[in-house]
Amino acid sequence: METFDYYIVPLLNVDGYAYSHSTDRLWRKNRSPNHFPRCIGTDLNRNYPNHWNEEGASGNECDVCYRGDHESSEAEIQGIVNFLMELKVSGTEFLSLIDFHSYSQMLLYPWAYSANVGYPPDYTDHSEAAAVGVSAIKSVYGTIYTHGPVAKLLYSASGNSIDWGYANLGAKYSYAVELRDTGEYGFLLPEDQIEPTGVETFELVRSLGKTYLREMEMDNLL
Repeated sequence: METFDYYIVPLLNVDGYAYSHSTDRLWRKNRSPNHFPRCIGTDLNRNYPNHWNEEGASGNECDVCYRGDHESSEAEIQGIVNFLMELKVSGTEFLSLIDFHSYSQMLLYPWAYSANVGYPPDYTDHSEAAAVGVSAIKSVYGTIYTHGPVAKLLYSASGNSIDWGYANLGAKYSYAVELRDTGEYGFLLPEDQIEPTGVETFELVRSLGKTYLREMEMDNLL
């Protein structure tokens, strides 16, 4: 905490979250209107300006993975991208971006846009830090997480926050965390698992922070 600045966005999809409580509990997209009036919303995690409208993103406005009319078409993505890129331009160096989702118990890293491309230059470091991170999660309650590149371990998802954070923002350790569980409850996780999920996830973040700190110390020695 004394070394890094943390920028925390508790909830990016505010309108979609509200709608998921008032109307459709499993709503995924935001609530912005589209050309076809009956098909509301864009999947914000297909709208980032990196390999937009490629694999794993739909051009059908009614689909849950609709990628938007154009890259960064959504106000939420414009807001987060502009805010972080302005910091970068002003001299802020980003080391990590972590996007928390559910569910599957996975720690994911680039690439997300396709499984048919090679690994990124920092793949070994991504994998080693992730291995330590999932061990930190397991140490609390025994929860098992897997880790790997998004497109190879889960599915292709172009226009994704992870790839944008790594390739555009320059955050070497760009991750997505798919929280509990692995399918028994899925998106409808019982209330009694919320706090334990938070506790073990904190240990993940602390573990990653220690990895980043060790890397900085080694760079300073060199």
